[in-house]
Amino acid sequence: MGRVIVIAELEWVGHFETQMKLFVEILLKRGCTIIVLCPQPQVMEYWVNSVLPEYRDRFCASYFANDHKQSFIKKIMLWRSLRECIHMVERNTGWTVDIVLLTWLDGLFPDARWQSPFIRASMTYPWVGLYFKPSIYIKDVKMSWRKRIRRMWRNNGIFKANNCCGIGILNEGSYAGLSKRIGEKPIITIPDVTDEKLPVIAADTVLKIRRKAGKRPIIGLIGVLAPRKGVLNFLRLAAAIDPSQCFFLLAGKLVEDAYVPAERKELKRLLELGKNENCFFNLEYIADAAMVNSLANVCDILYLAYHKFYHSSGFLTKAAVFKKPVIVSKGYCMGKRVEEYKLGVTVNEDDLEQIVEAAKYLIDKTNRDKLIEQAEFDEYHTLHKLPMLEQALSKMLKL
Repeated sequence: MGRVIVIAELEWVGHFETQMKLFVEILLKRGCTIIVLCPQPQVMEYWVNSVLPEYRDRFCASYFANDHKQSFIKKIMLWRSLRECIHMVERNTGWTVDIVLLTWLDGLFPDARWQSPFIRASMTYPWVGLYFKPSIYIKDVKMSWRKRIRRMWRNNGIFKANNCCGIGILNEGSYAGLSKRIGEKPIITIPDVTDEKLPVIAADTVLKIRRKAGKRPIIGLIGVLAPRKGVLNFLRLAAAIDPSQCFFLLAGKLVEDAYVPAERKELKRLLELGKNENCFFNLEYIADAAMVNSLANVCDILYLAYHKFYHSSGFLTKAAVFKKPVIVSKGYCMGKRVEEYKLGVTVNEDDLEQIVEAAKYLIDKTNRDKLIEQAEFDEYHTLHKLPMLEQALSKMLKL
């Protein structure tokens, strides 16, 4: 039966579902028995039965989620809930869990240092965790030293648990700082692999976008449209560019509640641009990964000038796969990668003038073609392919 591995996920928007499916497929094919705990277990059951039916006897899924209720012991209760979910699945299946993979460790860190001993007592299974936003361990990230130290102490209480078997990171820039705090426990750099499949037949929506854009280059911002994605500056850019020169695609779930009142007011006004002939806005959640890829592929330029986004993004991998130049915030993980592999233009994230100039530069086909010719898309993609993820997961889970 191979090792019995629990993959536990708190959330189910953006990249979480895509990541879960990648992990499940890799580990099932490695001979492991997989238990998925997530907010949408029926989605995973249906997907395995449809796509990987030969492995259904070594797979089950059950409900586990972040209820988003406020409580001073919320994180303690999450860990206890996770333990109880695992107990229940073990009783129902007769399987004995070997290790737990926490795919969003960030959401399980204690809110205060005093909670750590209770969390360590709650989780009795060996576990490894993916740490997506280790910004406190990156010197380039501006943060008060009190806040940085307080969060480090808080996290250390989890890292020192005897059953913590290692941490995975997607931002190699945090390795040095984190390794000083975690002791001898392994830190594994996880490649930012993304779903790369395109549908056999292009969706009507994509064909409509291409027809509406005509010969104009398309600049696209796709995904969960929270403030950190730089949505407001993208819309300000759309307002600043001559409509005859460029077409703007905005697609994904708009998280309106995440914006402060003044931002919501401006957002409402700028979203009226969607009625213009040089814009196409679809503000609904895109569940189909192939559709996300189709939208990325129809673009000529991908807008990744995210706000205070210190870590990696699967959209940078998609840009490499589909050979699309990007506009990215300078510095941080993505900015450094874009400059190293010449994947696009970097800008100061709050400088609209720079963003406009970068867009105008890439709108010019001569400039864009030259950048595409010089870009090391394949070299970057090689580092973020499935075989690299398989290696990293095997090392992390000791397969």
